[in-house]
Amino acid sequence: MIQDIDKELSMSKIDALIATGDSTFGNPSLAYVVGASVTRGGIYIKHVGSKPVLLVSEIDVGSAKKGIVQEIRSYSEFGYLELSKKLGDRRAKIEICARALKELGVKGNVCLAGRVEAGNALNWAKGLKEKGFKISVDEDLVDRVRMTKDNNEIDKIRNVGRKTEKVMEAIKRMLSECYVGKDGKLRAEGGEPLTVGDVKAFIRIRLAEENLIASEDTIFAVGAEAADPHNGGAEKTIIPTNTPIVFDIFPQEVGGYCFDTTRTFVVGKASQEVKKAYTDVLESQLLAIDSIRESVPAKEVMRKVCEFLRGRGHKTPIYYTEKNIPMTDGFIHGLGHGVGLTIGEPPFLRLISDEILTEGAVTTVEPGVYYPDKFGVRVEDMVVVRKNKAENLSTFPKEPEIS
Repeated sequence: MIQDIDKELSMSKIDALIATGDSTFGNPSLAYVVGASVTRGGIYIKHVGSKPVLLVSEIDVGSAKKGIVQEIRSYSEFGYLELSKKLGDRRAKIEICARALKELGVKGNVCLAGRVEAGNALNWAKGLKEKGFKISVDEDLVDRVRMTKDNNEIDKIRNVGRKTEKVMEAIKRMLSECYVGKDGKLRAEGGEPLTVGDVKAFIRIRLAEENLIASEDTIFAVGAEAADPHNGGAEKTIIPTNTPIVFDIFPQEVGGYCFDTTRTFVVGKASQEVKKAYTDVLESQLLAIDSIRESVPAKEVMRKVCEFLRGRGHKTPIYYTEKNIPMTDGFIHGLGHGVGLTIGEPPFLRLISDEILTEGAVTTVEPGVYYPDKFGVRVEDMVVVRKNKAENLSTFPKEPEIS
């Protein structure tokens, strides 16, 4: 949580944190510490033991005040206009940052954070060194603070989840209302075969209605396409009946938090092979969720799922590690990842993780099995790590068959 930032700085022996960027959009570290959408970005400074300060352009002061930083200062207070004429925008901002650091009494190590391109980051490090500051690198520091969410953040994630599930329900309803042609393919009103492209176009409309955006294309993969976990689904693929569909949707509220959930649908009847795979995956997921609580090593949750699925006849990362060969079928990816302002942040539920689950962390739980040229099955929920039992944020039903 943001309240832990002083603790993290002290543990890393850092006197002050600087987060900067040209915008909070696409910059989760800056967006997190600012707590508001600031179009032109800014310079966030957190001196250990002191309240943070945010420097922004005069035009962005109003937006910045909507966030969680109480002390907002404009660039002009530090002579930005004159400096920019002499030095240009980039070096002027480095100069006013140095002036602010001195005003705050920062003398020790300074850690740079925020998403900036490499050349600009080097210029910041060089410029601040020239002003007498020691620069430290801890690229995961803000991620560690972000990993644990407070109740306000969890409520925001839960709200995105409810909106996401409205979209999912609309898709499920659309599929159920289609009729089956003589060729066994779904047909929507008008008689044309339903394609993945048709479904994705509908998804985009419904996301917009809920004020959600998709940072990447939604996965709607049919049959053999779903045997690749990251195959988004070909737009021209016609949707048949009695065939598994992996529907993975991971939208974000505009300028805010994300949600990530997956269901496997079958319009019609699933084969016995698919039913077994689905049951195995669902039971492994329930086992994982039941295992998640504060102080549990992340890798142990993953290991339990691997052992369970191996017992059901599916290969897992343990098998491939032992054989030292590429993963091709069965359970071939990690069990989960953190979700917040992005859909890929700590904690990571995988065999090589060193993370210990902490109360308030939000993670996906998404086991799946995949069989090339045949099908894939995945079920994904999002949970909050609690002291004694995980809290499941996902409420969408898990019955795969749609009639």
